[in-house]
Amino acid sequence: MLNAPHTLEASSLSAALKIDLAVALGILSPEVAPIFRKINSIRNAFAHSSRGAFAEADARDFFNTWPPVIRKTAKMESFDLSDSPREVLAIGNPWALFHEKFK
Repeated sequence: MLNAPHTLEASSLSAALKIDLAVALGILSPEVAPIFRKINSIRNAFAHSSRGAFAEADARDFFNTWPPVIRKTAKMESFDLSDSPREVLAIGNPWALFHEKFK
């Protein structure tokens, strides 16, 4: 771990850097890091624009970041157009999947 963690101002780090740091420290698997990066880009789209939207193409892009283990856990092997973009975002939420795994 870190020799002097108290010297790290985590609040001043960007989300992208926090993701990289979590991967470097072994806290986050490199195979799921793209999910967190995509969630950050979705968050930025809403945070920095009053016209933020999450459409079918966004849901498909988000789904495409999922590694096979996440697709299997979510019981979604392929992107299903019958699922609303909001459902895809909810199903692929890595925090929820992490919580389910470690109940």
